[in-house]
Amino acid sequence: MSATCNIEEPEPIPSRGVLGIDLGVVNIAVDSDGHTYPGKTINNVRYRHRRLRAKLQKKGTRSAKRLLKKLSGQEARFAKDVNHTISKQVVKLAQGTHRNIALEDLSGIRKRITARRDQRATLHSWSFSDSLTNLRK
Repeated sequence: MSATCNIEEPEPIPSRGVLGIDLGVVNIAVDSDGHTYPGKTINNVRYRHRRLRAKLQKKGTRSAKRLLKKLSGQEARFAKDVNHTISKQVVKLAQGTHRNIALEDLSGIRKRITARRDQRATLHSWSFSDSLTNLRK
């Protein structure tokens, strides 16, 4: 059984400008006011998990595989939480100043860039799409 409810849409608030957001690997986001949302903690977690995964995969024992399965979604959940909290801060700032949010278009970035081997893992674990999705909600 389901129930429906009709709610009137509120009047749109006129904007007083635009808050630009630059997404990156080192700093997750930098807004046009100059506020930086650092990515140091998430990059450290990614590096630690990458090292641990390599060590466990090399070992190949049953207990190592069990631990890999246990750790499988931990990094992604952490990154999703960090992106969610940052997007909430950006939206709160934009609402408080009555501004729209403008994001750069990063679609197809993995195909457009070439990276050295040591940078590939960092660039391909970049969760800009998740960040964009959170801000568009």
